[in-house]
Amino acid sequence: MMAQVGQVGSAQVTLDRDDTLPTRILQVELTEVDDVQDVEQFSGAGDDTNPPIDSSVVVVQDGKAFKIAIAGQDEITPSSQPGERQMYSQAGGAKMGNIYLKADSTVELSSLIGMISITPTGDVELNNGTDSAIAFARMKTAFDLLRTEINTFVVAFNALVTLFGTHVHTLVTPGVASSGPPPAPGVPAVPATATMDAAESPTVKVP
Repeated sequence: MMAQVGQVGSAQVTLDRDDTLPTRILQVELTEVDDVQDVEQFSGAGDDTNPPIDSSVVVVQDGKAFKIAIAGQDEITPSSQPGERQMYSQAGGAKMGNIYLKADSTVELSSLIGMISITPTGDVELNNGTDSAIAFARMKTAFDLLRTEINTFVVAFNALVTLFGTHVHTLVTPGVASSGPPPAPGVPAVPATATMDAAESPTVKVP
């Protein structure tokens, strides 16, 4: 089986040679400028890669009449370490979106403006952040408990305010030395009604 290296000129999805399955047909320039041939692209199962224009592909003869492209190469400098793999989209000779499977079991999903990584310890990090996320349900439980404790104090405080505002000095002798009128009643405290329900982000889940 003879192999050649060609340069991709264009691509389109159409039926394969047997007119049964949709496949990507590459226009590949082989040994000479005018030697442009239709080549079926063979990718691995679960992989849909449209090679960039002017990228290189390995073309092999499949029988007498057909050629297939079995591998491709772009101009982006390889950066994976031994045992690692990257899968990325590209434009203008640069990576756009990238999935990086590292040898230490780290998984990174990145774009030009952000990154999510899963570390070997199972932590999920957003944009290399060092702060911790909050589990909303547990935070809400703690918040509601604090509100209940505050309101319990408010009830006791209001009872004290009422008692202070209504007490009478029964043993004071009337006259010049008598006590003055009782002070104005205190203002009762208002129970807390704060809630954090609106702070929940239901589309982001943490353990």
